[in-house]
Amino acid sequence: MQFILPIYLCSKQYGEETSEIGEAPETLIERKVYASEESAKRQEFYQANANGYKIEKVLTIRKFEYGNEEIVKIGPDGSRIEYTVLRTYDKQDGNIELTLTKGVSKDAGT
Repeated sequence: MQFILPIYLCSKQYGEETSEIGEAPETLIERKVYASEESAKRQEFYQANANGYKIEKVLTIRKFEYGNEEIVKIGPDGSRIEYTVLRTYDKQDGNIELTLTKGVSKDAGT
């Protein structure tokens, strides 16, 4: 397995000051790591589709590099595509698999 695809794990950080309507400003903190791109398994693909999700990418990264980020960006500066982590899977070999979808928050349906 080759970890050659640069990706950016993003976590949200909220400022201490609030706006006029009481919202704290949100900033995305990006952290670059390297991933290996995999293909979605057939059953996983159809199950996600049945639940209204489209699997865009499946990536494997080293487990110690993952900090429960929910957003992953891929691509060069200025044109990065943002994905949402739909599911994680601990491969039990020191790596973790991230299943990604575009533009859907995990809590969008709640």
